Amino acid sequence: MIAQFFQTVDLGVKSLLVQKMRAGLAALGIFIGTSTVICLVAMGEGVRYRAHQQILELGAKNVIVRTKQPNAGSEEDASSRVKTYGLLRADYRRIVENIPNIRRAIPMRELKFELRLDDRTADTKLVGCTEDYLELNRLEIARGRWLANRDRGEKVVVLAAETARRLFPFENPIGRAIWVGSEFYTVIGQTKDRTASAAIGGSLDSRDYNMDAYIPIKTLRQRVGDLVMKSVCGGSGFYFV
Repeated sequence: MIAQFFQTVDLGVKSLLVQKMRAGLAALGIFIGTSTVICLVAMGEGVRYRAHQQILELGAKNVIVRTKQPNAGSEEDASSRVKTYGLLRADYRRIVENIPNIRRAIPMRELKFELRLDDRTADTKLVGCTEDYLELNRLEIARGRWLANRDRGEKVVVLAAETARRLFPFENPIGRAIWVGSEFYTVIGQTKDRTASAAIGGSLDSRDYNMDAYIPIKTLRQRVGDLVMKSVCGGSGFYFV
């Protein structure tokens, strides 16, 4: 039995040596096929892991309630000159009071703003928020500090990583004053780089946290106000947000 096994192996080796080209091509095909399967499996696992990490970064139990701008082409828009939309502070109170399972509610507001320092500018998303926003969105402080209770109503700002690089490419921004719109704000902190989150399942837009700037929400209410009037191009209406 053992002799027959070795004889079979010897015959196989001799056959391979006789047909070297065929044997080489067969081995190459097996190698390519196996490598392709391994790469595809690894890519699939990588995508699954990244999606899982993004969900964890956003908070598996977080629910984000946002306003949606009404469709400017609707019949209702065409029949009215003034449109109002947006969540109100009364809506926030109603949500908190009527949903008992909410563990923590954090108000926030986002606006597009230009930040300036001398001849450098950064088109950012200005976020009015509270001190809990840092933990909620898994942000980390690179230098300086985050917003605190004592900053409510003060003109202070925390810059995201890319925002800080555009305004202060070679300097430490902490303690410096920058233009936020038409007013000076003092930089008190800078967040670390964070990978942008991709849209998940079509239910959540992609989000780049590196181009943000954070100020106390009370400051945003006092300096910007609750209403922002926007003219609609091609028409005579206004939106109040």
